[in-house]
Amino acid sequence: MTVMDALTLNRQLFADLDDSSVRYCHFKSNEHLEAALLGRTDLDLLVDPAHREAFESRVVALGFKRFAAPAARQLPGVVDYLGLDELSGALVHLHVHYRLILGEKRVKDHYLPIEGSLLDRCRTLSGVRAPSPEDELVLLYVRAHLKIDLRERARLMVRRPPVPYPPGTHREMEWLAEQADSEVIDAAAEAWGIGIPGRSVSEFVDRIRTGRLDVAYALERKRALLRTLRPYRRHPGIAGVARKAWFAARFSRPVRTVAPVAKRLVPGGGPYVALVGADGSGKSTLVTDLAGWLGQKVETRVLYFGIPKESVGLRLRAGAAARLSTLSHRLREARLDPLASRAHGAAEALRRSRWLSLARHRRALDARARRLQRKGAAVIAERFPLREFWSMDTPMDGPRLGDPAGNGHRPRGSARERAIYETIGPPDQVIVLSAGLDSLLRRKPELTAATHRQKVDAVALVAERGGHEVIDAERPYDEVLLEAKRVVWRLL
Repeated sequence: MTVMDALTLNRQLFADLDDSSVRYCHFKSNEHLEAALLGRTDLDLLVDPAHREAFESRVVALGFKRFAAPAARQLPGVVDYLGLDELSGALVHLHVHYRLILGEKRVKDHYLPIEGSLLDRCRTLSGVRAPSPEDELVLLYVRAHLKIDLRERARLMVRRPPVPYPPGTHREMEWLAEQADSEVIDAAAEAWGIGIPGRSVSEFVDRIRTGRLDVAYALERKRALLRTLRPYRRHPGIAGVARKAWFAARFSRPVRTVAPVAKRLVPGGGPYVALVGADGSGKSTLVTDLAGWLGQKVETRVLYFGIPKESVGLRLRAGAAARLSTLSHRLREARLDPLASRAHGAAEALRRSRWLSLARHRRALDARARRLQRKGAAVIAERFPLREFWSMDTPMDGPRLGDPAGNGHRPRGSARERAIYETIGPPDQVIVLSAGLDSLLRRKPELTAATHRQKVDAVALVAERGGHEVIDAERPYDEVLLEAKRVVWRLL
C-alpha cells in the first residue's frame, strides 16, 4: 500500500507534515499501519515537543478538532485530535504523544525520555515516517511486558497459554523480527541510554524467531523491566501503589456500572442534534448509524422523544382510556346516558393524564440532553417536539390537548400541557428528512395515505421556513448518511 491509497485526509496530513519538516513518526503498531491510514484504527503519532506549534497549526488547518479525554483517562503530553474525511465520512483519530508514556493499561506509570532516539532513526512506510524496525522492536519489548498487570499475570499463571501475549501483539513481534537486523538490535537498545541491556532484547528476538516465548519468560521479563526502569516511574513508592489501586477500583465492573467513564468529550460543550421526518423517512436507521459512527470516538447519547414503548404507565392509561370510550359508546346506545357520561369523563381524564405525563417526560429528556451537552457529550435526538408541528391536527411529538379545529374550545389541561412544551428550547441543529408521499407509502404501507399526507405537508412546511438542515431522504442511503455526518461534524 502507498500513501495514495489512504483516506484523502490522511494523504493531506502526511504531505503537509513532510512539507513543513515537522519531526514526527508513527511510533507503534506499524504492522497494521495500512488499516490506520484507511481510518479503521487510530494513528499513534510521536511528535517532537519543539515542533508542537507547527504540528498543531497544520492539523487545525486541515479541519482536525481537539477532544478532551475525561480525567480518568488523561495522560501528560498526550492529546487527541479527530478529523472527518469528507469523501468517505470516516473519522480519523490522531493519538498524539509529545512525551512517551507507557505501562499497564490505564495506569501508564512510566515515562521514557527516548523521543529523540526514535525520531532520529526513521524509515518511511506507506508514505509515513516510522521508527527503524530495531527501535520499534525494542519499544515493543518494553510495551508488551509493562502491559502485563496483576489480572493478566493471574490469567497467565492459571491458563498457561502457549503464547503469553495477545494475538495482535505476537503478530507484531513476528513482523518486526523478520525485518530487524540482529547486529543492530543490541546497539539500538543500548543507544536509548535508559539501562535496557541489548542482550535481553536479542534473546527476546531469538525466542520470537524460534517460537520459544512462554509464560515463565514473559513474567520474568516483566519483573526485570520494572527493576531496570524504576528511575523512570512517574509515581514511585506508595503513590504508585495507591494510584494503581484507584484505577483498579474506578474501572471495576460494579463502579463502571454505576458511574461509567466517558469517552472523549467536546471542549466547551457537545452538539445537540435532532432528527425529524415523517414515518418511513429513515429516522431510526440514521440515528443508529450516526450514533455508531460518532460514538466510537466521542461520548454520544441517543434520546428518543417519541412515545416511549417501554413505558408501562402510558400503555396502561391508553388501553384503559380506549376501553372506557368503548364502554361509554355502548352505554349511550343502551340509553344509559348518565353512566355513559361518567365513562366518557373517566376516559378523557386518563387521556389528559397520559399526554401531560408524556409532556413532562419530554421536558425531562430535554433537560437531560442539556446536562449531557454541558459535560461535553454529543446528543442525538430521534424525533423532537418542534414548534412548527404543533399546529397539525395530530402534532408529531407536540401538545395533544390543544384546539386544532380552531373553534375556541380549550380542553382541560391544555394550557398546562402547552406551558410544559414551551419550556423545551430548540436543539443546536435540526436535521429534517424529506421524502415524498409515494416513497413513504411504500416504506410504511400500514399507515393510511391521509396520515402520510398530513406528515409530508408538515415536514415540507418546516423545510420551506428554513433554519434547519434539510436532507432529501429519497437519495441513496449512503449519500444521506454522509450528508448527515457532515452536518454533525460541523457542530463539533
